[in-house]
Amino acid sequence: MNNLLDFTPPDEAKGKDFSEIVRWWEKKRLLFNILIAICGLVNIILSHKFKTKFIVPSIFYGIAANIFFSTGILLEAWDNYYFNGRIHTKNYRLPIFIIGVLFSAFITLIYDPDFIG
Repeated sequence: MNNLLDFTPPDEAKGKDFSEIVRWWEKKRLLFNILIAICGLVNIILSHKFKTKFIVPSIFYGIAANIFFSTGILLEAWDNYYFNGRIHTKNYRLPIFIIGVLFSAFITLIYDPDFIG
């Protein structure tokens, strides 16, 4: 247990790992945004509730969704930096991505635009 909590300062290898982490997740961000946008359009079309007053909240929703998307990067960076990769989050990238996309798509599909007011 003590080894798990030992702090070691970052070195050059960790910097390379971090750039690889960011590169993997950022390559998936466009796919994530496209899927969430499609779900949003499906929601609007099925609910017949498109109004111009929903444009600004939709932009904020997209920003919030991208902030939550970034937690994948943060989880991996946290494992890489503080635990020296002992948690092996790298092995769970794809499942974490898929679960995150499915959750975000579900929230987007059930979102009721009239909830805003």
